Amino acid sequence: MAKKSAKRHLGSSGATKKKKGTPARVLRFLFWAIFSAVLCWSCVLGAQKIRFFIDGKVALGQRLERVEIATTGTMPRGQVLQLLRFPRGISLGKIDVHRCRARLKQQAQVLEAHVERVYPNALRIRILERTPVLRIRKGNGPGWLPVAADGVVFEGHGLFEKDLNDLPLLENVSTGESRILEFVPELSRTLALVRGINPSFYATWRAITVQESTCVAAGRLDGFEIRCDAIHHLRLRCEDIPRQLEELEYVLSDASDRHLFPLDRVDLSIAGRAYVKPSNR
Repeated sequence: MAKKSAKRHLGSSGATKKKKGTPARVLRFLFWAIFSAVLCWSCVLGAQKIRFFIDGKVALGQRLERVEIATTGTMPRGQVLQLLRFPRGISLGKIDVHRCRARLKQQAQVLEAHVERVYPNALRIRILERTPVLRIRKGNGPGWLPVAADGVVFEGHGLFEKDLNDLPLLENVSTGESRILEFVPELSRTLALVRGINPSFYATWRAITVQESTCVAAGRLDGFEIRCDAIHHLRLRCEDIPRQLEELEYVLSDASDRHLFPLDRVDLSIAGRAYVKPSNR
C-alpha cells in the first residue's frame, strides 16, 4: 500500500511539472515563429531593395530617348532644349537635374523650373513662366519687351507681336535699368484691380506714364497717368480705385451724352473732385 501511494504521489507531481512546463514551450514556439516571420520578411525586403538598386543602375545607364516639357507660358520647346544643350547619346544617369534647373532659371522668362528623371530613359521638365503685364520699348529701335508683375523684363520667347501690342505701354522706359521698374509690383496690383472691376475699360488702355522723380522722392507709387481710347490723359491714384472708377463711369456717361469724345484730360486723383477737360476739336 505504501508503494502504491508513493507511485500515485510521484505520478501526480510529474503531471504537475508537465502542466507547469506547457506555457514555456508555447512561449518558445511563439518566439521562434515570430523570429522566423521577421527574418523571412527582412529577406524579402532586402531582395526587393537589391532588385530596385540593380534596376536603378541599369536605368541610369540607359540613353536619354525622350524629353517631356510642360510650360505655363509660350516658351518654345526648341528654346528649352537649346538652354540645356544635352550632348547626343547622353545617358540618363549623367544628367545633373540641379544644373538643368539652374540653367533654365537663368532665363528671365522662367520664374520656376522642376527637372526630374523618368525611368528608364526620359526626362520631365516643368516650367512656370512669368506672365507679362506691361511692355516697354526695346532700346531705341523697333520692337517691345514684356514686363512681368514683379518688374522683371524678359525677351518673351514665343510671344506673338499681337500679344505684346495688346499690353499697355510703360512710357519713359526703354531699357530694363530704369528705376520706374522698382514700382511695377505696386502698379501691377492696381492694374489687376482695375481689370477685375472693369475689364472692358482696361482693354482700351494704350499707355501708362509714371513720374520717376516723384516715386523715388516719395519712396512709393502714389499715382499714374493713362492714355486710353476715350481719354488722352487720365490721372488716377493707387488708393481707392473703386471710387475713382465709379466717378469715371459718370464722367464717361456725361461725355457720351454731350458728344465730347475723346476727352483731353481727366484727373480723379483728388478725393471728391473730378477735373475734366474736353479736347480742342
